Amino acid sequence: MKQIVDNYSKNHHSFLEFQINRNVKCTKIAGGLIDYIILQVIAYHHFISVINIEENSNFDNAVYHWKKSEVLPKQINKKLTLSSLSAITKIDKETVRRTVKRLSKNQWVNFTKEFGVQYSPNKENQNSMIELAKWELDETIKWTNKLLR
Repeated sequence: MKQIVDNYSKNHHSFLEFQINRNVKCTKIAGGLIDYIILQVIAYHHFISVINIEENSNFDNAVYHWKKSEVLPKQINKKLTLSSLSAITKIDKETVRRTVKRLSKNQWVNFTKEFGVQYSPNKENQNSMIELAKWELDETIKWTNKLLR
């Protein structure tokens, strides 16, 4: 732990660079920054709905379950509503509604009043998210290794 604290300041720029590069990639994938912020919350909701973190803790298992998952609406304990997305992101509800509509049109999500907003990407979008996750893992490993030197 001391090593991480001691190396933090000289490596913090790497972390900030990671965050900036991630934001650029995410914005490009989703079509806009607000789109990605909302999509990220929807994807997180999907992740915790389909992946048992204790059983699937390594990256390959997580990706396997993420890719093969076809979550039926009844499997999700709590639906994700436009209001909850607005509350979580602090983005105006009408902006959330328009963004979810756009994400649906671009084949990222489905939305019904009965089941809420659900992550439902087409194959190309799903592959984009998986490639992003691989990049995030690689970059996280690089940054962590710098902290541990």
